[in-house]
Amino acid sequence: MTRLNSGPTKSQAPTTATVEGVRPTKYSYLPMASRFGGNALGHAIPATSGAVFLDRDGVIVEDVNHLTEPGQLNVLPGVSEAINQMQDKFYIVVVTNQSGIARGLFSEETLLAIHTELARQLSAQGSILDYMCYCPHLDGAPISEYDIRCDCRKPKPGMLLRAAKEWGIDLTESFLVGDQWSDVTAGQRAGVTSIIVGDSRADGPAGVASAADLLQAASFILAAAADPY
Repeated sequence: MTRLNSGPTKSQAPTTATVEGVRPTKYSYLPMASRFGGNALGHAIPATSGAVFLDRDGVIVEDVNHLTEPGQLNVLPGVSEAINQMQDKFYIVVVTNQSGIARGLFSEETLLAIHTELARQLSAQGSILDYMCYCPHLDGAPISEYDIRCDCRKPKPGMLLRAAKEWGIDLTESFLVGDQWSDVTAGQRAGVTSIIVGDSRADGPAGVASAADLLQAASFILAAAADPY
């Protein structure tokens, strides 16, 4: 694996300032602790140009079937430890379907507040989120703005491909962790090694790596990165 000498510095415009960071492009959020976009806090750059892509609900936080406000956030056990173990070697990128926006359950502004709070809570534990992408679309949605057959809603790989293009992520050195087979399919379509966690592990095809939770998945990822052959 190749080592980066410096972090990506690609500028993004327009940007929208927030308390904890900026939203650099449509449907994404760059936390203040990110190593992308100038690395404002001076965190150590990962040892590779790969990323670990994480689904949000059921992997990072408890899945409450449409999380609609920051107060519902419940970071799962072991998540901070897992991210802390992986962030020295990989960028950490969240890729999450959020059709609750298309359904009218909450707004993009509310989602930004949720993600700002999530980044804050993890940062307090020393855990870095470098980039957060979301898909607000749903075919047949009641809100016409989001009634789109997009290329970003998982199992399509659009969010991963966009993050790779914007920030120079090497997908061949990357991993994805999700709790649904749509996550795994998105990762496979992007050429990323994918891992399924949680209760869905027994329901899918053979040959896909599985783990009980993100902490166990982190052990698999670090072992695979140490011995890629």
